[in-house]
Amino acid sequence: MRKETLEDKTYFPPQLGHTNWFIVDTEPNEKYFTFQVDEVEIVQNHLMDYSYKVSRNSTDQNRVFEWDGANKLRFIAKDVRPGNEYREVDLMDNNVYIGKDVKAQFDGLEYSRFLLQGNTDMNGGFKLKSPKDLYANYLNVKFQLRPAEDVYGDFYLVGAFNDWKLSPAYKLNFNGDFYDLTIPLKRGVYDYQYVVVNGDYNDPANQDWYKLEGNDWQTKNEYNIFLWYRDQENGGYDRIIGYTKIESR
Repeated sequence: MRKETLEDKTYFPPQLGHTNWFIVDTEPNEKYFTFQVDEVEIVQNHLMDYSYKVSRNSTDQNRVFEWDGANKLRFIAKDVRPGNEYREVDLMDNNVYIGKDVKAQFDGLEYSRFLLQGNTDMNGGFKLKSPKDLYANYLNVKFQLRPAEDVYGDFYLVGAFNDWKLSPAYKLNFNGDFYDLTIPLKRGVYDYQYVVVNGDYNDPANQDWYKLEGNDWQTKNEYNIFLWYRDQENGGYDRIIGYTKIESR
């Protein structure tokens, strides 16, 4: 993994062009056919549904496949943005979060963090209060967001509590002054963030995970990298024949 800047277009602010490049070299042994080594998949933290994939048939300039004609293959993903450390809601302290209805942040409203480096997070994870604890109950947690005036679109909440998936159930509602959403959460600590969507939320081209959250090379992330093989036996199926994990520093 190395730090590089995307140059396919002009990015503003420039931090949006800051990326981590992943260069995956592999030499499958003789029991595998190199022309059936099909794809590398890179999963950042817990974003299983938004992984980066580099296939041997890629035509994208940011997804590169190289083969020496023998048994050496290289897959390159050039556009893996580090993002920012995630936001965090900590409901552990029952002396701070009193009653059934609470706010995700004690101060209430949240804003853009594009130019702010977040605190160290759990790389998209969560932890719950022990079920033996008397206060290990569920709370109605209200998230409140006031985006900058120049940020347009719909706003979605994603986090460890919904497997980091964009869903209509987690679309924030505009109440005339700011956006909010209330969801039930068991007492614990959860990583989360906001995503800006313009158009169909299912289309990745309409999703912006960085406009409100920022993008910084200092962000620490965990990357799980899988090497996929298209096996022709038993009618044909895909299987993983290689795996490694990288933690950015």
